[in-house]
Amino acid sequence: KNDLSPSLGGRPLVTLRGVSKSHDGERSLWEDFDFTLLSGMRVALVGQNGSGKSSLLRIIAGEDTADGGEVAVANAAELCYAPQTPRFPAEAPVLECVMGADTPQTNAYAAYHRAAAAGDADALAKAAEQMDELSAWDAEAKAQAALEELGVAHLAERPVGELSGGQQKRVALAAALQAVADHPAPVLVLDEPTNHLDVDSIAWLERRLVETPGLALLLVTHDRYFLERTCDHILELDQGGAAYMHANSSYAQFLRRREERIKADAAIAGRAKTLLRTEAEWMRRQPKARESKSKQREARFYSLVEVAAVRREEREVNLGEGRAGRLGGNLVTLEDLACDWQGMPLFKGVSYEFAKRERLGIVGHNGSGKSTMLRVIAGEQAAARGEVKRGETVVVGHYAQMTPSIPADAPLIEWVLGQLELEGAKSLSQDQARINDTEKMLRRFGFRRQQCYAPARGLSGGERRRAYLVSVLLKQPNLLLLDEPTNDLDLDTIAALEDFLDSFEGMVVVTSHDRAFMNGAAERLLVLGGGESKKARVFEGSYMEYVDVVSAEAAARSAAAAEAEATKAQSASALADKDGKQLSKADKQAAYEAQKKVANAPSRIKTISKKLEELEAKQEELAARMEAAGADAGKLAELAPQGEALQAVIDDLYAEWESLEELVEAAAAA
Repeated sequence: KNDLSPSLGGRPLVTLRGVSKSHDGERSLWEDFDFTLLSGMRVALVGQNGSGKSSLLRIIAGEDTADGGEVAVANAAELCYAPQTPRFPAEAPVLECVMGADTPQTNAYAAYHRAAAAGDADALAKAAEQMDELSAWDAEAKAQAALEELGVAHLAERPVGELSGGQQKRVALAAALQAVADHPAPVLVLDEPTNHLDVDSIAWLERRLVETPGLALLLVTHDRYFLERTCDHILELDQGGAAYMHANSSYAQFLRRREERIKADAAIAGRAKTLLRTEAEWMRRQPKARESKSKQREARFYSLVEVAAVRREEREVNLGEGRAGRLGGNLVTLEDLACDWQGMPLFKGVSYEFAKRERLGIVGHNGSGKSTMLRVIAGEQAAARGEVKRGETVVVGHYAQMTPSIPADAPLIEWVLGQLELEGAKSLSQDQARINDTEKMLRRFGFRRQQCYAPARGLSGGERRRAYLVSVLLKQPNLLLLDEPTNDLDLDTIAALEDFLDSFEGMVVVTSHDRAFMNGAAERLLVLGGGESKKARVFEGSYMEYVDVVSAEAAARSAAAAEAEATKAQSASALADKDGKQLSKADKQAAYEAQKKVANAPSRIKTISKKLEELEAKQEELAARMEAAGADAGKLAELAPQGEALQAVIDDLYAEWESLEELVEAAAAA
């Protein structure tokens, strides 16, 4: 019996009693454990891929059922769950999804906008009155603010079904935060909340979670910085069906305690096996008919059998040394690369020469072309201008962001061999040496032998990512291209991958929102999306050094903007003062230009609005083409950068629109 109820203060909001769950009714995920989530308690749920983390979150959220036991959520609690893959009504507007599908505020908001669209003055007045009574205006403003921070405010009125998977994930997070806002007993259950978020959005989410009063938080994340900053307890699920609570523990403390427990368990099992050999001999020597056999000693024997039979189910991930295929003198050179779509630039002016143990990180805002850059380097997509020169000995291993589909009925090892393009292999027996190597690698990645030959239908999302990584590394690349490599991997696998990269003899190019991983994997950075010019630049230093520099630059810009505003205010005051000194010609010209910009703002906003309509129509058309492409990887690779470029232009136009509106509002207030 695993009692996971911590002796901490706080109101019980979620209680699990004797809960058990098995995988497909066969392998136990975890069994018969108790756990209580208290108000103000922030818990990170950790465990290896396949240990049942997402299953436990779904059960607590009421979206799955346990095989046994009870889950109770306090009546006073407001529980909201954001899964890895959100589910919304396809036709529902984004803003309504964030405000809540069926709340008084949302219904009032919907009634108000229906009346406005219909031009019904009476209905509009009534709806506005109801919005006032329910403080729905505040709810709408907060929902808009959350969407703004997560980078999807410009999609507020769009049907959620038209959004990409990453955009829907952001909407789900905004909805979860909105649902528990200002509630006296908030509970958030989040599954990989940082996936598809850029660094600024992750930092904002950290602040929101930490600053929400009394929040009870249970989350699964592979982002160690995020875990450390948002959680103070760790709930561990192991592969043997057990669970352990690490109260008031950092991630480093958890690793140390877990290692100590594993060693202690191994020592106990070892002693039991030694004693068992003696007791087994005693049992063997006793005549079957003898009645005087010690019952107490018999019981001890069977107890030893149980203890000695306990096998550590924790799989060990050990990728070994990072050996790479032989590299010749000619490596990889990027010469004045540029990529765009329909005249809209993603990036340009990218020139770079790789070293033998290159460790290059690619950074930039969403839509700046990071994944496109990796595809261009891999030779999977042509650049609009410029050239990628690869030496004859360069072998590319591209670990893409999207995991290839694994047929449910295909044995795992057969799928991996297929990824390696094992020509002429009609059955597994036709290349036994390759099969043995593949099984060995899968076992090093923590797959049991039975899993290697079983149909893939039972694999979790993280296990599929691991299998995909095996297929990439088995090609023995000397140029590794890693696109969000930590997504869906458990923390043990991420640590093993980091160790592998430390000793990898080849070149590595990586883009990731996982700050800890990026900081360790990259020695220098290629920064994309350099303002309107889209000119890329190289930053010599680690990722966190880059973050510090960017933060300092942002602070300097804010200070300069504040100084400029103060100067403008002084100029306006001087202009308004009729008794003041005569303004210079330059000052008058500056004041005139400022007034002209304000006067022209409505016209420019109208132009931007029309342009956005055209671009968003193109975006819808592109989404339809991508959906029609299905599993055609080549077609998707062709269309994906178009979407990135289009989104970047749309984001820039919305930013300009907001800037113009602020200018008009400031002028009106003056």
